[in-house]
Amino acid sequence: MLTWKRTRIGGEDLHHDFTAFHGDRMVGRIMRIDGGPQAGRWKWFFLLAPSGKFLADHDTGGTEETRQQAIDRLVSLVEIWAREFPEDAGRGGPAHGADARA
Repeated sequence: MLTWKRTRIGGEDLHHDFTAFHGDRMVGRIMRIDGGPQAGRWKWFFLLAPSGKFLADHDTGGTEETRQQAIDRLVSLVEIWAREFPEDAGRGGPAHGADARA
């Protein structure tokens, strides 16, 4: 299961910016783009890079139309990581989209 917390940098909570934890491990982040041609879209990225093969086989970041789409992409990637690297993921248990709420 993923736990979501508002991203905090320099002692300040960031608006429309969330960090995902799998157990005690920070595994990803989503944030709304607030300016430019992609304003209003949501950026997501996976923070762990377990191997070159994993990186070659999977997109580890992107931009989606909605927050829920960004959550779904990140949850899906965390589930793949947990299956492919159970020894790393064992500290937090499996990720489930139904429990992932930002």
